[in-house]
Formats: sequence, structure tokens, C-alpha cells
Amino acid sequence: MRRGTVKRGIALTVALVVCGAGAADDKALAAIPVVATYGDLLALTPTKLEGGVTVRLGIEAKECRALCGVLLYCLTEGYEPQRESRDVEYRCGPLRVHVASDVFRKEKVRSMHGRQDTGGVDYKKCKVLFVKSIIARAEGSWRITAAAPNGPVIGSATLEAKKAEYHPWVSFRWADADDGAEPAELVEADDDETAGGSPLAIRSKGPALPHWDGMMPFVVEGTVDGRQVRHEASEKLPALVPADPNPAFKLTLGKREANSETFVVTGETEFYTCRPDWHFLARWWVNGKPFVPGPSEPFGDQNGAVHTGKKLRLEVYFDPASIGAKAGDTIGVQLLYCHWGWSFADKELEAVRLLAETHGAAPVRLTNRVEFVARQPAAAQRKEGR
Repeated sequence: MRRGTVKRGIALTVALVVCGAGAADDKALAAIPVVATYGDLLALTPTKLEGGVTVRLGIEAKECRALCGVLLYCLTEGYEPQRESRDVEYRCGPLRVHVASDVFRKEKVRSMHGRQDTGGVDYKKCKVLFVKSIIARAEGSWRITAAAPNGPVIGSATLEAKKAEYHPWVSFRWADADDGAEPAELVEADDDETAGGSPLAIRSKGPALPHWDGMMPFVVEGTVDGRQVRHEASEKLPALVPADPNPAFKLTLGKREANSETFVVTGETEFYTCRPDWHFLARWWVNGKPFVPGPSEPFGDQNGAVHTGKKLRLEVYFDPASIGAKAGDTIGVQLLYCHWGWSFADKELEAVRLLAETHGAAPVRLTNRVEFVARQPAAAQRKEGR
């Protein structure tokens, strides 16, 4: 179990709003190909940058649902990742990434990033993968360009976002007195690291997706802490959201309290057990029908203690009305672990974005689905009795 103060960068504020500058003529640029495996990416012809650095660019897909997205992959050789960055431009490894749409006013996030220096890796001698999430926040065409640092555009792709049924993920917030939580409970539960700290409630507005920063290095081939690492050519590249539950990451139901439901997450490798509102998303079903949240809204936040473990108990003050349900309905829930936090899918508002090493574990993990029967929470019953 790791515990203590880990250096984690947080992208804090949307500082600038600009019009979406159009990309250069796509036909005049190298098309970024769709890749599915490490072998697909390694088979691409590398592009040379300054200083002996080479990159290979790929993309997860060129079609997606609106309010969803894809991953952009950048495989580097000879590149030393940045420890910190105050870049306004989006980054994917050494490259600047620009995303624009005719149907969505482009918002640019001014971010500060930092990552933990674990040592033990000479990245310049390794093949290193960087992964960046590209979110289609509206239906239409999204033009993606990748450019060398202070240099020309070296690749482009067009992502077509189509209107289709999609079951969005939503985030959690801290429960408050209106949810039935006692004021004394609103503290970090450092005395019990399997607890997620303060009780949670559902944030019923704002579809969300895992955040892939584009600056965290994954060693594809090389030496890490004295051991050889090598991904097989047939191994699938990471996906924005895993297609299948991780069999080593389980969700079960815990003890029911008067005002809350308890969910227990157990993993074979460590994950953040602090601030589950930063690191977990959920999708909900009501009698088998997916819950679809309303538009996102800005929210405030604050920091907390940092610790990891292999088991987490989440206490959620569950009000059926928050997802359009009532007492007696069958509720389904599935959790998505987001090591680097999450972003809203419909707006580029302030969101939770973190940087910290994964220590070889999957940064995004999907649990199984569980079901329970909704109750009228005791707090709501007391309000009705007034």
C-alpha cells in the first residue's frame, strides 16, 4: 500500500475561449491511420523530429458517438518526457495536438501538469507510448492535427461524431446535509483506508469520460527498474473506455445503511482509494433502462490526502429521484476507475485531471455490473413527514 503526499498535477481552469481555428488541408498532410495493436503502431514508418527523436502516430477510430471520443497514440524513440508543463496547447508526448469543429466553439484549457519522478527509467533508450483522449462534444466533424514542437503539422485525421444511443458515465460528488449526511462525516477517512473518505452522492448532471492526458509515458519496450518490458505485437492498445469488465477488478454490494448504499471495489493491483469522486465514474440503469444525465455544470473542489490500496468501500447516499427512479425500482450500476481523473463529455468545463504513475497497472479499469432494489432514503422520509 502506498500512502503519503504524491505529486499530482491538476488541470484547474478554463482560461481562454477562442474560435476553432481550421486545420490545414487534410489531403496535404499525412493521414493518421487507425491502429488496434502495438504491432500496428510499430509497423508504421516513423517521422523524424529534431534531436534524434522519432514518432509514430495512430488513432483508435475515425468514427464515434457524439459525447464520446477516441484515443490518439504517439509512440516515441529518443524522447525524454517532460516532468512539468504549463503549455496552453494540448500535448501528446512531444507533439502539439489541435482539435477543431465547425459545430462547436473551441475552448482552450490553460493547464499546469506535473508528474511523479519515480526514476529507474532512461526513456531516451526506450520505445515509449503517449495517449491522448479526443472527445467529440457534439455531433459533426472534428479535425485533429498533430505538429512537431515549434514545427510543421506532421499528421491529421477527421473524426466523425454521429448521433446514436449511448449510455453515458456520470461522476460523484460529496454528500451534504440535504442528502442526509452528517456534517461530522465530511472529512477524509484516513483512519480507514478502505473507506473512500466522505460519503458520496450522484452528480446527476454532466456526462463524463476518463481523462488521458497525453503526457504520461508508457514504456512499450525497454528497461524499467532493472527489468525488461516488452509488449507483444498482438496486444491491444489501450481504449478510451474498455469494452469488457476487468476480471481482476470486482464490484460487490456492501452493507446497507439508513441513508446510503455501500459498494465494495476489490482489485488484484493497487489503485487510488482516496477521493473516489476524482477517480471513479458510474453508469446507472433503472429497471434495465440506461440513465442519461443532463448538461454539465461548474463545481468547486478541494484537495485531500493520497493513498492507494487493493480494496475500497464506497458509501453512496442514494436518492432514487437523482436518476429518475423511485423506491422499488431495480437499479443497476457499473463503475469505471480513472487513474488520471475524468473530463466532462459535453463541455470543456473545469474537470478533474491528474498525473501520477500507474506502476504498470491499467489506468482505466471497468468493473462488473451489480443490481439492487431502490429504497426511499430515511432522510427523504423525514422530509416528507415534516
